[in-house]
Amino acid sequence: GITEAWNAADEMFGHERLLQVIQDGRHESAAAIMQRILRAVEVFCGPVVQADDITLIVVKRLAA
Repeated sequence: GITEAWNAADEMFGHERLLQVIQDGRHESAAAIMQRILRAVEVFCGPVVQADDITLIVVKRLAA
């Protein structure tokens, strides 16, 4: 999935990048966070074709 996406420098997107993207968008809606993550992966990977699918579900708890 997301954390296993590779770029041209042979680096994985990884958990730390994913957590940072989520943290940066924490005040946004679940849909906006999902788009933020997908865009970050797209920018990170560039033209590299991924060997695996990228599956993503964003669940956000409503404020009490």
